[in-house]
Amino acid sequence: MLLTPVISLVYRILLIFVVDGQRGELKDRRRDRSTPRGCGMSFHTTAEVIHCFNRAFIEHDASSLADLIADDCVMEAKEPAPDGARYEGRAECLEFCRALAEDRVIRFEPESVVITGERATVRWRCHFGDGPTDSVRGVSLTLVRDGVIVESLGYSKTTGDARPTGPESPEGEERP
Repeated sequence: MLLTPVISLVYRILLIFVVDGQRGELKDRRRDRSTPRGCGMSFHTTAEVIHCFNRAFIEHDASSLADLIADDCVMEAKEPAPDGARYEGRAECLEFCRALAEDRVIRFEPESVVITGERATVRWRCHFGDGPTDSVRGVSLTLVRDGVIVESLGYSKTTGDARPTGPESPEGEERP
């Protein structure tokens, strides 16, 4: 039947073009294959934002970070224990992220990325040397709104040198 090829063609066109709900215009969603998804252009989805954010750390290229962080962003680093350092506002968060992204001693390796609406869970490994024990695993819980990061909280497993807390603390030491 002629109807099947027509429906198929319409479906393909709809996959390439979607209606922008705010302005009612057609926007071309085909991406330039030379530019990785989300980096170097306007961000639309949580997945695009997280992809570009991760790339900044993988490639040690902080140039895209300014486009990814909201004015009212809040970030918490994995250290120092127990709560991690807290960064509030775009300037503080950007400074924190740039320092990490530009640090060539560490190597960031995302292991798993799960996107659920505006939220992303990124399980990662951070290498700080070449040995088998020279890394730490962690997770970042990130919230994206309107195409920018508004919150990112980092957590990690300890490297084994953390001071014990709780009942196993050595006698006479004050517990935090």
